Amino acid sequence: MTVFRNRSFRVQLALALTATSIAAIDARASRPLGLDVSSYQGSPSWSSIATGRDFAFVKATEGATINDSSYSYNMSHAKSAGVLVGPYHFAHPNLNSPGTESGHFWSIINGNILADGKTLQPVLDFEVFSGVTGASSYSSWANTFNGNIKSNAKSKGVIVEPVLYTSSCSACNFGSSVDQWIPWIANYNGQSSQTGTPWSVCSSCDVWSDWTVWQYSDSGAVSGVSGGCDVDVYHGTLASLQDVLVVDGNTTSSYAPAPEAVSWGSGRIDVVARGGGDAIYHKYYISGQGWLPSDHFEDIGGIANNGPGIASWGVNRLDVFCPDTSDSLRHKYFNGTDWLPTPHWEDIGGTLTSAPAAVSWGPNRIDIIVKGGQDNLYHKWWDGSSWQPSTGFENIGGTAVNQPGICSWGTNRLDVFYRGSGDNNLHHFWYISGVWNGPENLGGTLTGGVSAVSWGSGRIDVVVRGGQNHIYHKYYISGQGWLPSGGFEDIGGNATSAPGICSWGSGRLDVFCRGTDNALWHNWYDNGTWNSWQSLGGVLE
Repeated sequence: MTVFRNRSFRVQLALALTATSIAAIDARASRPLGLDVSSYQGSPSWSSIATGRDFAFVKATEGATINDSSYSYNMSHAKSAGVLVGPYHFAHPNLNSPGTESGHFWSIINGNILADGKTLQPVLDFEVFSGVTGASSYSSWANTFNGNIKSNAKSKGVIVEPVLYTSSCSACNFGSSVDQWIPWIANYNGQSSQTGTPWSVCSSCDVWSDWTVWQYSDSGAVSGVSGGCDVDVYHGTLASLQDVLVVDGNTTSSYAPAPEAVSWGSGRIDVVARGGGDAIYHKYYISGQGWLPSDHFEDIGGIANNGPGIASWGVNRLDVFCPDTSDSLRHKYFNGTDWLPTPHWEDIGGTLTSAPAAVSWGPNRIDIIVKGGQDNLYHKWWDGSSWQPSTGFENIGGTAVNQPGICSWGTNRLDVFYRGSGDNNLHHFWYISGVWNGPENLGGTLTGGVSAVSWGSGRIDVVVRGGQNHIYHKYYISGQGWLPSGGFEDIGGNATSAPGICSWGSGRLDVFCRGTDNALWHNWYDNGTWNSWQSLGGVLE
């Protein structure tokens, strides 16, 4: 931020770019470009800024009493010019408690935090590391501050996911608990805004396993701003930026990515879902013990641009996948003791346009299906030693809407399902010993993605969201075909996401979705009978 022209953390940064080199790089490109300003820049011309910048953060407050004199001008003129804009607060954690400073920040920004499709998430600018007041650590101070802002916004009916700004090496002052906040990382390392990363130094301090916004120079030449200014880049596409950074999920929270579930054996269920800070969260069931953790969800990190997928090839093994903010497929696995790799997720690549779906037909085999370019379905698999194809993904065709589903009833058998573009019907591909077949049209009128499971050879169960936001069920029995023969079974619910499904054995199904209260909801089928929907809590986003 430009409040201090000589920031203490800048001694950690490798080198600064000249205004000339920044201007050469900053022709509008695939990673959206932004800037951050304060009264130091006076009254910029936002109509000029809009010709080359998609987003901005503007200073609102500092400490417990200071208000930025240009804040109202910058917020209103940026929105009028079509630049997505949000406020930031410069913290003095050494002088004031997080409650005092968050109260001051909220008192100024309250009227500007709107679900209008134009407002970016509020930011905590954390640059001063000389002790804390009213907290036990820098992490605790930041968590309390941003938690207060999130609660204040929720009380007025607006969902926010606050941002935490710091430098790459200053991030070493924080613990893993701050990974719930969207990371904006500063590092003036001279790398290209379109291909570089702020984690060229101090990467071991990256508790987020990624970055969302990168402040890559403090001397950028931006049309409409007098002199050099701080310039930023978003890690992804403009559509992704609108989904991740715009308040209230780009003006709607009526539909969210689906939770997904898997079982590695009788009496065990593992569920993953996207939650606060767009991280992935985990909850599991053990027969006789109930749902654990009992009062919350385990945060396994990441910054997901869509929902997760999950697979298991055996006891104490889980593999979780999600698209990051650049829509690349990421992977983390549980080995019975730890989530690995840590702190970073494995980057498998690709350009996803949906959540992934994953399945395992046996030890050391994982198959993943995603939606990608031209809305086709793409396949990638782990063969026990490497990801295949070694470069890219296998295109299996189809024209899909929302995330696909995948299941397997045994070695060399895959069944893939998706909502068709144009007809909203359920469509089905199947793979047998190296050959893809289909697609076949199974009908229905879907309003979301698909999830599928097999509890044994010759059996498939598929769940979808359909009319009245209910969850619907269709199943296949070898020799009998698809049932019910005339449509789908309505199992109720009031879903604001597609469903997820798993099975721990013959005659048992467990189905999950997000409810209208944004919590995780669960229904289960046990030997011929569906039970009532029950809330497992949480806040799915």
